[in-house]
Amino acid sequence: MRLLSDHEINLVSGGWGSSSSVYGGDITITGYMLADLSWYFDAVPYTDGGGGGGSSSPSTQDAEHQQTEDANDTPCVDQVPAGVDLSQLNDLAKYMGSVLAACQELSDWEWGAFIYKGSDGQLYQSEPFTAGHHDNINGATISLPPGAHIVAYLHTHPDDGPMDQRMLSDPDRSFISGLIGSSNSNWSADTNLLAYVVTNDNTTSYKTYVYDKSNRGKTSPGCSL
Repeated sequence: MRLLSDHEINLVSGGWGSSSSVYGGDITITGYMLADLSWYFDAVPYTDGGGGGGSSSPSTQDAEHQQTEDANDTPCVDQVPAGVDLSQLNDLAKYMGSVLAACQELSDWEWGAFIYKGSDGQLYQSEPFTAGHHDNINGATISLPPGAHIVAYLHTHPDDGPMDQRMLSDPDRSFISGLIGSSNSNWSADTNLLAYVVTNDNTTSYKTYVYDKSNRGKTSPGCSL
C-alpha cells in the first residue's frame, strides 16, 4: 500500500474511442510517481527532473516553466479564470502544446500537462505527464507545488479512426468536472479553467484547440492556437 500525498494527482482521461471508463468520482491523490521517463525528455528540452522524470520534487515555479509561443487570438473563448490574461495563457499553452506533440510523436502515447497559478500569483506550466498508454492517461501522476491553482489542462489526442479527435471526449469532460469539484488543501482547480486538445487529426501538423467552460461540450472544433 502506498502512502497518500497532497500534491500529486492521479489522472483519468482519454480521447474518443478510449478504452477508459468515464470518470465519476473525486480526484484520487496518490504518493507515487511514474517510472523514469527522462530519456524521452532528452529530445524535448523541457524538464527539471520533476513530473514524469521520476523526481518527487514539485518545485516547478521557475522561468523554465514559463516558456511561450505567440498564439492566435481565440474569439471562441468567453470565460477565463479570474485574474488570468487570456493572451498570456494561450501563449503558454501553445508552447506546451508543441512539447506534448513532440512527446506523442516520439512515444505514440497520450500526454498531458497543467498550467497553474503559483503561490506568487504567476502562471507556470507543469511537467508533461503520461501513463504510457496510446489513447488515455489513466493512472498518470503529476506533482504540483503547494498552493497551485490549475487554470488550464492540456492533453494530446492520437489521430485514430473515424472520430474527430479535435474535440473533448466524454471522459475528458468528466475528468475536468472531477478536477474542479475536488476538495484538496494543497491545490485547486478553477471553475473556468480552459481545456486544450493537441492533435494532428484532420490537419497536416499538430494544432492546439481551446475550449472554455461554455463550450466544453462542442461537437465542432474550437479555436486553434
